[in-house]
Amino acid sequence: MKNQILLPSLILLLACMAFNTNARSGGQNKNVEEPTQGKTILLVVGDENRTAVPGQGTGDIFIRNRLEKVLGHTVILGIDSVSSGELYTAAEKADLVIVSESTTSMLLRNKLKSVTTPVISYEAFIQDEMGLTAIDRPGDPGEPEDFNYGVRKLDTGIDIIMPDNPLAAGLKGHVTVYKVPREVTWGKVGKGAKVIATLTGKKEAATIYVYNKGAELFDGTIAAGMRIGFFIEEENITGTSNFMTEDGLRLFDAAVKFALGMDTALLLTRSTLRDIQNEEVYSLPRYW
Repeated sequence: MKNQILLPSLILLLACMAFNTNARSGGQNKNVEEPTQGKTILLVVGDENRTAVPGQGTGDIFIRNRLEKVLGHTVILGIDSVSSGELYTAAEKADLVIVSESTTSMLLRNKLKSVTTPVISYEAFIQDEMGLTAIDRPGDPGEPEDFNYGVRKLDTGIDIIMPDNPLAAGLKGHVTVYKVPREVTWGKVGKGAKVIATLTGKKEAATIYVYNKGAELFDGTIAAGMRIGFFIEEENITGTSNFMTEDGLRLFDAAVKFALGMDTALLLTRSTLRDIQNEEVYSLPRYW
């Protein structure tokens, strides 16, 4: 990795650090009271294929701000390249782990498979090593006719097929999740998963799904903790999460709250995305 200011072990904790209030907003909310009991979230990040310092890519900054400034949680960054033991320890101390697509799947692999903390992942290419899908035929990009998991090259929406599940955030049918066409993460999951949403027109390709703790994974092992797959696929430079619509953000918030055991009835009903092009980024991230 290039241009990183990290300790030799790649572990740096600055838990009490103050951050620039002008950083990218993560989407504002209007007239909504959010719960005050913030949780600790480990956001596992990478260097966006060597295009950014870990945690400083456009998408990672947007998601972090969403979690901290809108949902009221504390975020610690974990680097995909640290040892399995170090990442496992950090994950077990957190209330929730979120795996960003900025990670490199070959570095992360199955480091989080045995973690008992709930995990939300939108890194398409660790689905197999986490036991969530079959282990072969990844599509980058690709469609379910030819592959077992991967990303759809360009789309703006997904299909909600289990509208009564809290992860559907009260939405149903076809939902526009991106303002402009972007890649969508998907996977063919096992029978132990509940599939909430799929690729448009492709019921076999899950874009939002959950294995509850104790459920049988695709590979026949048992889920050590809740595992949620989510549709975001971040673009290296421009980001993708920052192009989510209000419904896309609503689904993301629902996933976070559901994984944390919080009341998804308290979802945002109105949110707006601020123009982030000229805003400052965090001057120094805090790492675990």
